[in-house]
Amino acid sequence: MEKETQSTQQPAQSSSEKELLDSWKAIAAYLNRSERTVRRWEGSEHLPVHRHLHRSRGSVYGYRSEIDAWWKDRAWLLEHAPEAEQLPSGASAISRKKWWIVSLAALLVLASFVSLELSRVVGPKTLAIHSLAVLPFTNLSGDPGQEYFADGMTEALTTELSKIRALKVVSRTSAMRYKNAGAKPVPQIAAELGVDAVVEGSAAYDGNEVRITVQLIHGSSDRHLWATTYERGLRGILALESETARAIAREVRVTVTPAEEARLLQARSVDPEAHKAYLLGLHHESKTNMDDGRKAYAYLRTAVQIDPNHAQAWDLLAHIYNYHPEWIEFSGKHVRAREEQARAKAEEAARRALAIDDSVIWAHIVLARLSIEREWNWRDGEAELRSAMEATPNAISTLMFAGEYFSALGRHQEALSSVLRAVELNPTNPAAYFKVSIVLHNARRFEESIKYAKLALEMEPTFEPAHEVLALTYAQLGRYSEAIKEFEPFIGGRPSPMLGYFYGRAGRRQDALRLLHEAEVKHLFGPFGRSLVHLGLGDYHQASLLLQQAYDQKLFPEFGWTLKVGSIWDPLRPDPGFQSLLRRMNLSG
Repeated sequence: MEKETQSTQQPAQSSSEKELLDSWKAIAAYLNRSERTVRRWEGSEHLPVHRHLHRSRGSVYGYRSEIDAWWKDRAWLLEHAPEAEQLPSGASAISRKKWWIVSLAALLVLASFVSLELSRVVGPKTLAIHSLAVLPFTNLSGDPGQEYFADGMTEALTTELSKIRALKVVSRTSAMRYKNAGAKPVPQIAAELGVDAVVEGSAAYDGNEVRITVQLIHGSSDRHLWATTYERGLRGILALESETARAIAREVRVTVTPAEEARLLQARSVDPEAHKAYLLGLHHESKTNMDDGRKAYAYLRTAVQIDPNHAQAWDLLAHIYNYHPEWIEFSGKHVRAREEQARAKAEEAARRALAIDDSVIWAHIVLARLSIEREWNWRDGEAELRSAMEATPNAISTLMFAGEYFSALGRHQEALSSVLRAVELNPTNPAAYFKVSIVLHNARRFEESIKYAKLALEMEPTFEPAHEVLALTYAQLGRYSEAIKEFEPFIGGRPSPMLGYFYGRAGRRQDALRLLHEAEVKHLFGPFGRSLVHLGLGDYHQASLLLQQAYDQKLFPEFGWTLKVGSIWDPLRPDPGFQSLLRRMNLSG
């Protein structure tokens, strides 16, 4: 194999700006490929790339005329071998008509060589592919403002593939960590994500026309197994996403059930402007901060105003109303009134989404949560959960909610299976490991719970929920000083009911009482929070009364779901009032 093409001089001044491709990104865009592919072609196919030796190794350039000539010599093999993709739009110097004449003339000469090569290459039908990751799509528009569109295609294809139960699809959260990963090789990415193959792609739109290129690459061997390019109108983008997912499923020969096939075929047309607004909403929602959250809400409201039948926009609105009501300005003066408004809006958005497309993810989860939070109707909640698991069996949000639900009912094995599957599909997300820690804690497998909480903190040291469950687990083991040491630094001096509980259990009675008094004067804790502090102080009767008050006022936080199984509540179990509360919450069985 030849060495890398290098140059000790700058490109000739006479070369026009149009002739020069001054980066890997420019070369990739010209060939309509990912940067990873063109870097690979430099070594394996001798793509003519030059380097500035006085700069870093990554400073490269190429000439259109040289690349056109190189493509003329190799296009047939690159298009028809398993590594192939479609003819690049950039290599415009050779028309398709002329090239087919050249190809056919050369076919007899190349036949024996190609036959030999193809017998050596491992094709997709001989490889076992049961898992894959959709890597972040490359934005080939040249406009950084279109980055949201490429990210949206990554999300959409991941979601569509997640509807196939037999295929393990790594979550978008984990895959997006490889955005702008440069020349990181596919085998390394596949090994880190634990998948058999990866999907690479590029996307761009011009007006209302969309062009995407998709490649399926075997993980350990780095072989291109399949590739194709689609050009469609933006109105048909949902059908395009489903078609791409079905094509990938066919290539990896995974079993798609008739019900899954039907869901993949039910895509409808969308208004182009509404879909752009939805993708912008999705882009900002993923950043999970207040400013971006408010922008996300505004874009999604715009999307459903333009197209009231945009199911995905209604679905994401239901999620925001239920999980992030702080991003929205409601008219109510009191917290409880605003919470009720948010729940009503969440239910409306969820039902609108499901009336259009019953395979959306968040709507089922939102309705399940509302069934539990409003009426403690676990049966209806499970029905919605089952619908979500049937529609998108590999969706991370569904699996993590399933873990919460089954754990609250004491169905620990079902809970653990769900959250461990979430970790498998989301191996770089600390939230998934945190959910495992919670489930293990509720199952009273405390040492294992500590292990998963620490794994979450290795990934994100400032992830506060993991610090809280770790501290709570230390407390259940009687390690109160460790619990306080773990929890105190991460609440930034804010009064916390859980800290008051830890103080009480550790024998720091005055500190607990001081915190409780401050909270009562400043109206910081609701009845549920005050009950935690009294529980830590050993005032069990008062703790039980406050829990009943929180129930009556509908001020039960999610932590209240653990009343049946949580070891923290064991001192209250002999109390008749506590047992009555469990019956009212349908948790006594």
